[in-house]
Amino acid sequence: MDFLDNIGELSESTRTAIAEEIEKNYVPLSRQQELAGENQRLLDEAQQLREEVASLQKEAAARLKTEKLRHAFALQGVSDPDYLIYRKGGVENFSFDENGEPENLSSLCEDFRADPTLSHLFSRETYVPLRGGAVSVNPFAKETFNLTEQAKLFREDPAAAGLLAAEAGVAFAKGGKR
Repeated sequence: MDFLDNIGELSESTRTAIAEEIEKNYVPLSRQQELAGENQRLLDEAQQLREEVASLQKEAAARLKTEKLRHAFALQGVSDPDYLIYRKGGVENFSFDENGEPENLSSLCEDFRADPTLSHLFSRETYVPLRGGAVSVNPFAKETFNLTEQAKLFREDPAAAGLLAAEAGVAFAKGGKR
């Protein structure tokens, strides 16, 4: 209150400086309301984007779990991991460790192998290429027939080629010809 009482005692130059500063920083009420509306719009848009990011992160985590589960099933010799995931009621019905890796998959696969309606989904012999790499599909099977892969198998690992061919029901005459 003392300041307001003593404002009259200010010099003319100080009064001018204060008036200029007030004029320079003055924002009309209508402009303040307009800026407040724009600010609220930006806040709403930011919230919407945060929600979208959270949704995308959740979706990405679910996809990652699905892919890890598919890969783990493939390593167990499952030819159609998606069907086993469906049969169990979805990815959410599997347990995962803190790293997102599927847990107890070996015992679950044993249960599935024992089920006569699901045993056909498991290969009898799991093919692992001699030179490393991932487990591949059977190039002799009707669903995944691939002449290039068959030739590669015969060249690199004839024993595995014979196993996979037999598994697919393909018989070869002596000399490797059908």
